[in-house]
Amino acid sequence: MASRIEGLARLKAKLERIPAQVKTAAKGALVQNQEEFATRLAGLIGRGDPARGHLADSIEKGNGLHELSLTVSLGNVRVPYPAHLEFGHKAPDGSHVPAKPAFYPLLRISRKKFDARVMRAARKAIKAMGTTR
Repeated sequence: MASRIEGLARLKAKLERIPAQVKTAAKGALVQNQEEFATRLAGLIGRGDPARGHLADSIEKGNGLHELSLTVSLGNVRVPYPAHLEFGHKAPDGSHVPAKPAFYPLLRISRKKFDARVMRAARKAIKAMGTTR
């Protein structure tokens, strides 16, 4: 079953109105944000048992639902436990294992910087467009 996003058609219509130069500049900043986030996340996550696979090696970067959307995901089939580390869980003996969050705290810390980088790149592209006309 495919997921449905409310307002996606409206978002796509707005994205179509953005000039190509601004999209290119914003996409460059988004790629830089994605790389920086993945690198910082890999540095925060501890290395586990090599036989089970390292959680840091499961960080994957990909494209999102539209052209100005990128993703960073943590965990895969081989390393299925990032949510247990992020939020805490119960051990097999019933004791509570406390959370060791990394993904969401890093996202909260980085969001302002990342948003500013994209806006700065878009603003610079818009100003460059204004001077070339």
